[in-house]
Amino acid sequence: DDMLNICFGNNFVYFYIGKGSSKLSLIAKSHQNSYMWLFGEQAQNAFCLEKNDPLLDIKILALFRLFDMSLSEVILGKITL
Repeated sequence: DDMLNICFGNNFVYFYIGKGSSKLSLIAKSHQNSYMWLFGEQAQNAFCLEKNDPLLDIKILALFRLFDMSLSEVILGKITL
């Protein structure tokens, strides 16, 4: 975290996909601007997904498309974070 702050200031975003109860999720949860897809937990600024959802595959593909488009727009300078 310190190294990212030195390199980028506060101009970086964590992206996390996984269980909300995982220790790895704490890194993304500790930053307000994280991009999270959490399984089995609701959190602020996160998409909540249920692992038993029959449409889970479709939802993940739709979210990936949204992520890809938003990343492209940031890289091209059309939007700022």
